Amino acid sequence: MRVFIVIFLVALAATAAGTPPIRRLALTLCFVDAPDRRKSQELPVPLLGGLAIISGMLLALLLAFFMIYGRIPRPVAGVLLAGGIVAVVGLIDDRVQLPAWVKLGGQICGALVLI
Repeated sequence: MRVFIVIFLVALAATAAGTPPIRRLALTLCFVDAPDRRKSQELPVPLLGGLAIISGMLLALLLAFFMIYGRIPRPVAGVLLAGGIVAVVGLIDDRVQLPAWVKLGGQICGALVLI
């Protein structure tokens, strides 16, 4: 049980520590959702917040599997790869507004990795 508490705390700390630098990076790269007539925000909103969350989760998962097994089991590597594919498609969509069929194709590719 202590291992899981440590893993949770690592994910929490990594995500909390990673959010401000990633926010600054998003603002520097103009990776933002700009306000317009159809949106309620008045200031640009950074779009890379998911990157901080994924980074914290990956760090915690890698720590967990190396602490418990000493390696990453193959099924877990598949799940991480599938999640990475979907995350990259989402990141690209944030930048260039992909059509729905392209986003769906990326999600199907992620699912095929799991199958």
